[in-house]
Amino acid sequence: MLEFSSFVNGRCLDEKAFSSDYDFAFGDSISHDKTVVAKNVSIVNSDFGLGNLKKLYPDCKLIMIVRNPIDRAFSSFFYQKFRGEEVLESFEDAVERELNSEPESLSIEKRYLARGYYASQLENIYRFFDKEHVLVLLYEDMKNCPEGLMDKVFTYLGLTPCVSLQYEKINEAQTPRSKWLARYIHAGGLLKSIFRQVTTTAFRYRLIMLLRRLNSRPAVRQEMDKRLRDDLLKHFSIENEKLANLTGFNLQEWQK
Repeated sequence: MLEFSSFVNGRCLDEKAFSSDYDFAFGDSISHDKTVVAKNVSIVNSDFGLGNLKKLYPDCKLIMIVRNPIDRAFSSFFYQKFRGEEVLESFEDAVERELNSEPESLSIEKRYLARGYYASQLENIYRFFDKEHVLVLLYEDMKNCPEGLMDKVFTYLGLTPCVSLQYEKINEAQTPRSKWLARYIHAGGLLKSIFRQVTTTAFRYRLIMLLRRLNSRPAVRQEMDKRLRDDLLKHFSIENEKLANLTGFNLQEWQK
């Protein structure tokens, strides 16, 4: 599903820009009489984005999928390597950098550990939305029993469960053929700003997806060092316990 970033980047506050983003993502004019499902992984870390969403769609429903924070951080590190955004060679170095840095000194994408502080994120969401408007799901359930998880989602959204859905694995681990091209695809700059002004969102998206596909090859990912994993188990223990108390989830599998 396409990332819908209009609330986080503020384009939702510009009627023309928001209409353009909406039309590209959902295929027709903005409508309030149908159920629309949009994805954005950054909004849980953005008071600005949550505030915009609450202001424009106060009765919307949020779905948050939580994954073992150690596995999530490890996967995110390699994803940023694939994008050309991460220059460090080892995940251990990235963990050390984060633990010894002020949070504001790192982009949100490189706060690999902080993005796994789900209880804190959930408590912040509750500042904007009532608990009845927030459904929390486990990534493990999505992986092991997607049919059951989707039944929960459909019921939560007030929709009739669909029995003919097809499930496939996406976002397989990749590595870039050219680190320079990977960085260029995702970087900003004057040239890209001008290009953005003279092209449509749909064209830019298709071009980026094409370049990413041509620049990708399967990644051979090393195993995480056991000592580091043990250290991270301790690091996340309090946050995971808070999440279990907030949601009622049994998170024993996360302690392995």
